[in-house]
Amino acid sequence: MVYGAPPPQGPTPGGPPFPPPGGPGFPPPIPPRRSRGPLIGVIAAVALLVVVGAVVIVLTTGGDEHPAAAPTSAAPTPSPPTTPTPTPTPTNQFPPTVPGWQVIVASQKNGLSYDVPADWENKGEGSMIGLDDGSAVPETAVDYSAESEKGDCRLGGAGFRASDVDSVKDSVVQGARMWAKAAARKQASPRQSIGAPQKMKLRSGGWVEQITARVTTAPDRDNCGSTGTTIHMVALPVTGGGSLRFVLYVHTGQPGALSDADMDKVVHSVRLAK
Repeated sequence: MVYGAPPPQGPTPGGPPFPPPGGPGFPPPIPPRRSRGPLIGVIAAVALLVVVGAVVIVLTTGGDEHPAAAPTSAAPTPSPPTTPTPTPTPTNQFPPTVPGWQVIVASQKNGLSYDVPADWENKGEGSMIGLDDGSAVPETAVDYSAESEKGDCRLGGAGFRASDVDSVKDSVVQGARMWAKAAARKQASPRQSIGAPQKMKLRSGGWVEQITARVTTAPDRDNCGSTGTTIHMVALPVTGGGSLRFVLYVHTGQPGALSDADMDKVVHSVRLAK
């Protein structure tokens, strides 16, 4: 079952650290699928935005949180007045890395982004989607999201989620177990398979942890005969503690669902564009 509602919110050995996950928990119960309270969405988005910015800063600076101060001079010499030259605004500031796909940008300032097929819906900031884990405020939901549907068939989605787990390796393992459990919930004959975490280098530089979990089930009559869910997760470190998870989940076994090759393209498109 897919949610359309709001969310909550390390340095690793051998990896750079990243400003802290933002903000305390989340407001009361989640509304039904796709209906979301604007206040909850704002609080969640602000909290996650802090983490998104933190990840970007450290990955792009190679872990240097305190850039060297510029040298000072006793008496600055005034410069002659200059006429500013207008800078043209680029029409496509963050182009996709996969030809023909669209880019989903989590941070306009720093360019944390990922690519999805052109027919996916860009849900944007403050639009939570994910899986039903049975709780009032599900842990298995993401923001800065994109979603794939065909008629009444839910094909999958992707987005970011803040975590308070410092170690990115522990973060992907914990996250994969959580999402696999939610995918198996209320399904007939579920079988779970969770792979080992692996290091992955971002296109923009910096090492992160990645993991894949697969849940196979009897055909789901409530979702066009889907026979399982594949979950790909990437964890990025955050300065000051915590981590940021990128999650891609695909309801497999139905027409239109992403192939394994295309899932791999989505996962490896996660990057910092600046």
